[in-house]
Amino acid sequence: MAMPTVFSDLLFAFRRRARRATGRQRSRNSRAGAVAVLSAVLVLFCPGVALAAPGDLDPTFDTDGKVTTDFAGRFDQANGVVVQPDGKIVTAGQSSTFAGGDFALARYNTDGSLDTSFDTDGRVTTDFGGNDGANGVVVQPDGKIVAAGFAATDGTDFALARYNTDGSLDTSFDTDGKVTTDFTLNGPANDVALGLALQDDGKIVAAGNSNSGGSIDFALARYDIDGSLDTDFDVDGKVTTDFAGGQDRANAVVVQADGRIVAAGQGESGGDGFDFALARYDIDGSLDTDFDADGTVTTDFGGTDNGRGVALQTDGKIVAAGTSDSGGSSDFALARYDIDGSLDTDFDADGTVTTDFGGTDNARGVVVQTDGKIVAAGTSDSGDGGDFALARYNSNGSLDTSFGTGGTVTTDFGGTDEAHAVALQTDGKIIAAGLSAPGEALDFALARYEGGVAPVGVDVSVTKTGPATVELGDQVSYTVTVTNNSTTDSATNVTLADTVTGPGQLVSATPSQGTCTTTSTSASCALGSLGPGASATVTVVVEPTATGTISDTATAQATEPDPEPDNNTDTATTTVEDAPPAGVDVSVTKTGPATAKLGQNISYTVTVTNNSTTDPATDVTLDDTLTGPGRLVSATPSQGTCTTTPTSASCALGILDSGASATVTVVVEPTARGTISDTATAQATEPDPEPDNNTDTATTTVKKKKCPPYDHKGCKKPGKPKPWDALVG
Repeated sequence: MAMPTVFSDLLFAFRRRARRATGRQRSRNSRAGAVAVLSAVLVLFCPGVALAAPGDLDPTFDTDGKVTTDFAGRFDQANGVVVQPDGKIVTAGQSSTFAGGDFALARYNTDGSLDTSFDTDGRVTTDFGGNDGANGVVVQPDGKIVAAGFAATDGTDFALARYNTDGSLDTSFDTDGKVTTDFTLNGPANDVALGLALQDDGKIVAAGNSNSGGSIDFALARYDIDGSLDTDFDVDGKVTTDFAGGQDRANAVVVQADGRIVAAGQGESGGDGFDFALARYDIDGSLDTDFDADGTVTTDFGGTDNGRGVALQTDGKIVAAGTSDSGGSSDFALARYDIDGSLDTDFDADGTVTTDFGGTDNARGVVVQTDGKIVAAGTSDSGDGGDFALARYNSNGSLDTSFGTGGTVTTDFGGTDEAHAVALQTDGKIIAAGLSAPGEALDFALARYEGGVAPVGVDVSVTKTGPATVELGDQVSYTVTVTNNSTTDSATNVTLADTVTGPGQLVSATPSQGTCTTTSTSASCALGSLGPGASATVTVVVEPTATGTISDTATAQATEPDPEPDNNTDTATTTVEDAPPAGVDVSVTKTGPATAKLGQNISYTVTVTNNSTTDPATDVTLDDTLTGPGRLVSATPSQGTCTTTPTSASCALGILDSGASATVTVVVEPTARGTISDTATAQATEPDPEPDNNTDTATTTVKKKKCPPYDHKGCKKPGKPKPWDALVG
């Protein structure tokens, strides 16, 4: 089986250069010490001197601007680097021995120290079961990290892994956090992903090469956010592109603001050698015929040429960087293309530039600064081993002489060093990542440089609101507001990532502009542009699945760097409580006379009703209490039994079916003039959703009884006889 390109290149470089490293170690250490002493003298005695110039190593990054990391493998190399919105730096590559390798990732704090919140020691390795390695890495808006490369068992396949923010594999990504993709069904092939990019809608694009068709071709795969192949991309989620029947490799990929995908690499043109090769695809995976008529472009620098990195300018122009040996030895080579695929003649007159560092030079990555200047990073080997090498260009293609020495910088880690990737921080500083071989092993290597670019961009902020508590069975609705706080500039390609944790499932995400795609635990929204001061909202609906605490976190970002990344994320939490049982509504009504005369009993009628239309009320009880000048004589129920005292009755009425009623007749004997109050309260075993109607009271005013002549019963004095009383009877 052929060894994957990255791994074989690594061994070749290591064997060629390792012998050279030891001999130059001592002199370079002396030189570094002299520089450190001089810097200290300048700081002490010339405080007004500005030491930090564009291209200088940043001393706030591990004190000297350089960091190396050992994974305990024989060969550790970083092939991709990305900066999180919080400023932490993520690198991805391979940690290997002669027996094979694994994906390897490291995350660093802004000061260059390993981030111990990432798998406890800042480092993670992932085994796909064979010889595996990562070549590209991206960070999703929700903070999850995706790495892409290859997994070699029987042949090699595209391999992707997604990690949670703590470094653990994300099991919502193809159930185990890992995905492999084979580009052929007819036996083993060598498929290697070398570049990785994110679309605004959260879909993931990997680019590399495949020999599934016999020759080696550009190969791209697009994945949905759950790790499945996106069948909207060329039907099966996979595309291959042949440039002329030769050996073609895509080394890098970017996604334009309009969703079209640009892959850059190397193409063999009919046996005439290798050239820069670019292909642009429509969102459905078809070649974009607006790009040089057939969707593909090759550029010949006059020798063997290889495009290794690609970046987009804000005006839509495309910058590719790599290497060319047109001058006899390999040099940095850059080409800039207009949006139609033609070479941009405003870039060094013919659209191409080469830069010689004085040895064998290879550019591996490229970025475009906010001021339009272009930074390419790679390696320069002047005969005594390689060093990190960076060159910065003005927008017209000329070297930017304010950067380093005449526009170029080299950095020695004390051995054989190679920069494989480059990224920009929001403060304009430049991160280069690769490998260093100070002895007989290789380690991850990073360097951070002063960019000299004032931070610009827009401050995008997120606020999220939602209820503090809900009952189980009720949905939770959160409102996420994304605001562009700039008063002058627009925020473009604004994305929002929303993640639900806890006992709930995300039901929907509805934006006020743009589109959202959802899973049961997350939403990815492409909100488009926000003008100065403008806002967009997304309504996120979550269905609780159990009691507990739901946490919903939203993170937004835009294409422009954000000077205030701390307000890009907000979280709302909601406590889910048990909903009270449905229960039955039991009500009480009491009727009785408004007035009564002393000596006459009062009869009250109490009606207890089950107002439920579906459920019975069980063990219904009624308590009746008498106050005022009276004595409770009896309580007679229509069902069940009652017991009485002179001032109360307690009745057990049994079961009331839905809609049924029972009555209790309460008889009271007045004992004096005044107001009698009789209160009845009912309840059942079931909870009552309307407890306010469980009680009712009737009041009766007791008046003096008018006595007949000569009858003192019930009267204090006999009435005065009337003249006609003697005539009666």
